[in-house]
Amino acid sequence: MSIPLTIAGITYNYPTTSSEGWGPDATNWASAITQNTLKKTGGLFTLTADVDFGAVYGIKSLYYKTRSSNISSAGQIRLANTDLISFRNSTNSGNLAFGAGSIDAVPSWNSIDLVNLSTAQTISNKTFTGSTFTGGTFNSPTINTPTVNGGTFSSPSISNGTFSGTSSFTNLSITGNTTIGDNPADTLTINATTSFLAQSLFPNGTLGAPSIAFTSEPSLGIYTAGSNLLSVAVAGANVWNFSATYNESILPLRLVNGTAALPALSFRSDSTTGIYLSGGTGIGFSISTTQVGDISSAGAWTFGATAGTAIHTANGYFTPTIAFRAPNGSASVPSYSFTNQTGQGMYLNSNTDLTFNFAGTDNKLSGNTAISAILELQLRASSGRGPYFSIVENAVANRWAIGSDAGSATLNFRQGTPTGTVTGSVNSNGLWTLGVSGGSQTHQINSNAIAYVSSASLTRTEDSCTQSALTDNTTDGIVFSYTAASNNSIIVEYGIKRGSNYETGSVLMVTDGTTVQMTSFGTVDIGDVGTTLNADINSGNIRLLYTTTSTGTSGTIRYNVRRWAL
Repeated sequence: MSIPLTIAGITYNYPTTSSEGWGPDATNWASAITQNTLKKTGGLFTLTADVDFGAVYGIKSLYYKTRSSNISSAGQIRLANTDLISFRNSTNSGNLAFGAGSIDAVPSWNSIDLVNLSTAQTISNKTFTGSTFTGGTFNSPTINTPTVNGGTFSSPSISNGTFSGTSSFTNLSITGNTTIGDNPADTLTINATTSFLAQSLFPNGTLGAPSIAFTSEPSLGIYTAGSNLLSVAVAGANVWNFSATYNESILPLRLVNGTAALPALSFRSDSTTGIYLSGGTGIGFSISTTQVGDISSAGAWTFGATAGTAIHTANGYFTPTIAFRAPNGSASVPSYSFTNQTGQGMYLNSNTDLTFNFAGTDNKLSGNTAISAILELQLRASSGRGPYFSIVENAVANRWAIGSDAGSATLNFRQGTPTGTVTGSVNSNGLWTLGVSGGSQTHQINSNAIAYVSSASLTRTEDSCTQSALTDNTTDGIVFSYTAASNNSIIVEYGIKRGSNYETGSVLMVTDGTTVQMTSFGTVDIGDVGTTLNADINSGNIRLLYTTTSTGTSGTIRYNVRRWAL
């Protein structure tokens, strides 16, 4: 009888005492032992499952090899360059692998190269706390986002180093040519008072991005807009320029109010002479702390330190409060003359006669007498009258007076004296009246019309060269409108231009206030202006209307109107 024995997962019947026909079973078992057991000579030994050596003992060997290609030729554990030794992480959610690094002599931990002291490496996201680096040499290092907390670099030599990302340094001393950042968008934050022991050079900057600006106001700062030009930018606007030859304020310049002793605008060699705000609203001038002039908010100018020694101007008048003296002058060099006529003016002749010289002719004014000249120009004010200009030729009969009556806004033209007959006038509304009041006919002129008023109080009004627009494809457009009751009879002379077509003619209109009749005559045209005229009464007004065909072209009508009441 045989017993079952399992080798490499296969059961073999092994013969026992008194077993018969046991030869094949013994042969199969022996073959399985030969093929599935370790041998001192080594060889292939393929496992079909993990081998568990128990919790007490392990395995002793001179070295262990991986099945990978190109494995290490020495060492107790011999692995290929890509082989890893892995550990389970603390949360049992992944593996932590230890293996060869990206360069020789540098191992990696979880795909990150570990640091050594002899190999050029890039160190990322490292925190050095309480560390001391003494006498180290860093040649062309690349350090990304470093934070050194309490660390000490004692006499390190860093050559061609690159610090990128957000970097933090304490008690940092840099010598030699140093570049911080490789892009204008990079930032350098210094949380300490900064001292520069040599010249500091900045980029030119622009109006929108000044070279020296502020964190909260990046568009507020200083830049250079050209050669030897320093400019100040505020909110993207150029507000001040400094050059070797001028200082330019682009915006209004506001100064302190100042005083006569310390003016707001003064001079480097004399800070007590200048301009200041006087009385809260005026402009004051001072010399050596003393006010010498003033301009009030009303435009009055005062020259002099006090009112007793001053000259005032206000409301267009030049008013000295002290004696204003000029030299006597002469006919060729008058005391008072004009820029373009230096030989014409006023002077004192023989110490007695106030003389006006016009084109070489003297006109004397002695005492209260009139100026002796062929023509006389007088400005006078009579009792109950306003000022008048009088033009006199030899006799009063040939005098004309121009002026206004007392309290009147009407300018009158009178024949003879300022109390003579009014032969014309113009009022404050611009209405001109020409002709003697009560005469046979008076003409009245304003900005729109000429009115003819007869002695029987009949008025005819003329509107000269008035223009209206003609709109394309319009019915009953309005050319003009007048009050029907006071404009019973109307004569119109007109001209129409529409594109390259022209028409001229006349229209007669008559109304009794409720109905209107109209006729056209004398019409002459070049082409067809596509316009017809008609009339109606609307809300008590007599109107001239137009109707245009649809041509896609607008036009204009210009006309003269004579109108009167019947």
